[in-house]
Amino acid sequence: MKRYTLVLIVFISMITFSKAQTKYSDTVKNVLGVNIFPILSLINESSVDNFCLYFSYKHFFSKGSGALRLGVFSGSKDDGRYNDEYIIIQNDSMQTFHSISGYSNYAGLKIGYERRKLIRPKLYFSFGADLIGAYNHIDMYDDQNTVLKMTDTFLIKSEQSNRFTEGSHSFIKIGFSPFIAYDYILSKKLSLTIQVNYDWTSEYSIDAGNTSNEIIGNPSFNLMLNYNFSKRK
Repeated sequence: MKRYTLVLIVFISMITFSKAQTKYSDTVKNVLGVNIFPILSLINESSVDNFCLYFSYKHFFSKGSGALRLGVFSGSKDDGRYNDEYIIIQNDSMQTFHSISGYSNYAGLKIGYERRKLIRPKLYFSFGADLIGAYNHIDMYDDQNTVLKMTDTFLIKSEQSNRFTEGSHSFIKIGFSPFIAYDYILSKKLSLTIQVNYDWTSEYSIDAGNTSNEIIGNPSFNLMLNYNFSKRK
């Protein structure tokens, strides 16, 4: 994450202080975009443990600089919020080590509104917010290892009041995500958007007896490659 943050800072600095070679008319009506961060992640890390696809659509209104935003995302990641390690003493001679870990698969939608302002030819600054709705499915795995009881061992207790065990747990996520972004026009049809969000979300368990409705805030970053549809003359 720190590496991506540094890339974002350098990129924003470059496009903010660069001089545009040609002027660009504000003729864009609709924009389709895809987040290219996952592709960069695969190239740099060769890993799919944490992977998310995000597609966006923006419709700019005829008057003014406002736009309606729609987004679709789907991904998977290691989910360590309910991870736990503990020991169960079975008898005087044996003990079992449990290591609980979680893996999440999720999908959702975003809908929002943005305003943008021309900073210099080919460069825009935009801001706004999205509403978030998502489904999150977590598979919990219990890696057990029963061995002879060793001396001087102790019981490791879970910090969770209701310990999650092996199995599946499903959640509905809702939230609110303000953002700022820079849009750099590459050509009449292509543009690049670097966007920083701060996602405020809360999850509500579908499974009886399992609750997790704490509001959590996390930053997120998107580097969008966009295809621009011009207004009809």
